[in-house]
Amino acid sequence: MGAIYDRCKLQVHGIEEAYDQLMQEIDRYELALAELSAEDEELKIALGMQRNGVARFRETLEGEALDNLIRFSDRVIRIKHWEDGRFV
Repeated sequence: MGAIYDRCKLQVHGIEEAYDQLMQEIDRYELALAELSAEDEELKIALGMQRNGVARFRETLEGEALDNLIRFSDRVIRIKHWEDGRFV
């Protein structure tokens, strides 16, 4: 009877891994923008705008997306309890 839980658990882990990889790529992108900005004065304004956009994207991921992932994880735990006969 744990098939639903097992499938959901795999999905949660996949989403968590993808989230972590995305955050790492954002870090790399921010570092690349900072390096370019230090090297090229003419691009500073455009790169600053890119950094602001990346910062807003990060805030969205760390806020809404992470909250949704936590809620999804909580539901998976509830499925496990339901399957084990311990209704939550």
